[in-house]
Amino acid sequence: MNHHWPYPALIAHRGAGKIAPENTLAAMRIGAQNGFRMMEYDVKLSRDAVPVLLHDDDLDRTSNGQGMASRLTLAELSALDFGAWHSSAYAGEPIPTLSSIAAFTLANQVHSNIEIKPTTGDEAETGRQVALAAQALWAQASLPPLLSSFSEAALEAAQHAVPTLPRALLIEEEVPADWPERLERLGCMGLNLNDRFVTQALLGRLLPPPSRRAIVVMDPSYEAKSDYQQVLNSVKNALKRFAQACIVVWYPIVQRPEVQALQRKLEQLDTPWLHVSLSVRAPAKNGLGLHGSGLFISNPPWTLLKALEQSMPWLTKTLAQDDKASFQLRHSGLQVAQHQIANTHALQTHNLQTDQFTHAANLAFLAFAQDKTQLVIVLPGHLGWQQGLTVQAQTKVQQFQTALAQLAGYTHQIFLVDDRVFANNLPRNTTILSQDQKAGGINIQTTSRSQTAQMRRVKALTTAATL
Repeated sequence: MNHHWPYPALIAHRGAGKIAPENTLAAMRIGAQNGFRMMEYDVKLSRDAVPVLLHDDDLDRTSNGQGMASRLTLAELSALDFGAWHSSAYAGEPIPTLSSIAAFTLANQVHSNIEIKPTTGDEAETGRQVALAAQALWAQASLPPLLSSFSEAALEAAQHAVPTLPRALLIEEEVPADWPERLERLGCMGLNLNDRFVTQALLGRLLPPPSRRAIVVMDPSYEAKSDYQQVLNSVKNALKRFAQACIVVWYPIVQRPEVQALQRKLEQLDTPWLHVSLSVRAPAKNGLGLHGSGLFISNPPWTLLKALEQSMPWLTKTLAQDDKASFQLRHSGLQVAQHQIANTHALQTHNLQTDQFTHAANLAFLAFAQDKTQLVIVLPGHLGWQQGLTVQAQTKVQQFQTALAQLAGYTHQIFLVDDRVFANNLPRNTTILSQDQKAGGINIQTTSRSQTAQMRRVKALTTAATL
């Protein structure tokens, strides 16, 4: 079973199936307008074997028709109203074909979870026809649709027809004891369960065994060229002593051959890794200056890749100084995503320190490793980021705070504070990330459980020299 989940974490069920009529193009359109990048919808066959979107076997609940949908041709189904049952605003909404939904989702960069919903007795044929149609419709897509079903017969037929399409098994009732064998037989990458039947014993089988974990952040100055090789040596030695360690290496993107060599050699390490880099502008013509930065993470948290895939395009556009701004995201040797921003608003017109923003973004990435409910990002006071900003720049700061909140997850609260005006009245159990000027690294602190105004040091995450 494939343990990598390449799809978004949030999936709109039957499109925006409450706001608009479920399983219609209107529902897909509203779901996309509300920010969902993946839609789930039900597909079955008409009498003339055309894949159409419909949940129920009969037409009574979601249309002005009656009887079994499988007894009508596409032309007959297209004559019915699939919107008025929801509200008069959607009167006349037609039944969509899988072909029309594919065209919409591909045009709007929305991924698909196609639930194969066969009419009773048509399981195998529906699975086969839907898989063949999906293969043709998504032939040029960067990510194929996920085929899911409660019907193992439908999934098995889809597997035989197009084995390369990913599949997921849905289980509505109590989970059978042989579920691992079923997933293996059907070649499924996903298992969707009813939470009422999820037990601690089942979770113990689903989740990997606990292991010793630690996170170490390496953030040297890189002023000396020898620092790059020292970082690489330190990472290698640390992984020899502690193979499960999550090591976060920050590095500047400057026009030095040592940077490219470090990137290449880190990716050659024999360990799971995640590599993300962000350039906010084109390199300077004189070859000087920092125009971006990167993070290399060994043994990354398993949710981090998925979160960055969703967040990096927005973050790159927000921080871009010119149309050469771009990001790259690679995982264990595979380039997952890269993106370049064009025709965006240039931040330099707002007189805002980009290096400061870039550093804050790097700190935000570390939030994924912290199981806390609050996050404070402390920015160096000498940058004077809270003083003398234009109205436009202050707006950018607010937008950036929102972006960081989305990066860290909806359970986190984000504060950006200047270290010269650091507020004491923070909530209990607040995580604080700040620069350690003396050690050259990053501090992680947490507020006291008893007195919120008092800080206690948890751990200093220092440079390669201390490893």
